[in-house]
Amino acid sequence: MAENLTNRLIEISGRLQTATTRYTDVAKQAEKLLAENKRLKEEKEKMQGEIRMLREEVFLLKASLDPMEDKDKKEFQKIINEYLKTIDKCISILKN
Repeated sequence: MAENLTNRLIEISGRLQTATTRYTDVAKQAEKLLAENKRLKEEKEKMQGEIRMLREEVFLLKASLDPMEDKDKKEFQKIINEYLKTIDKCISILKN
């Protein structure tokens, strides 16, 4: 009976060690995936910013080449107003 209990304890100990090892591996993998997720989100934000800038640049180039329609003029004014707001914010920050 004591030998049976000893064998059972050894078996349980082995299973516990295996479970602990698996848990550690999964935790490390989760940490790596979280870091990769963060990196990819930052890269996505950067790319979206670049896309926005390039779209604005294309719009401005088109505006300089062709006469603008009313719709395009309004969009152009909107972009210019956004630039002016950003510049005003920067000036305000620099004054403080």
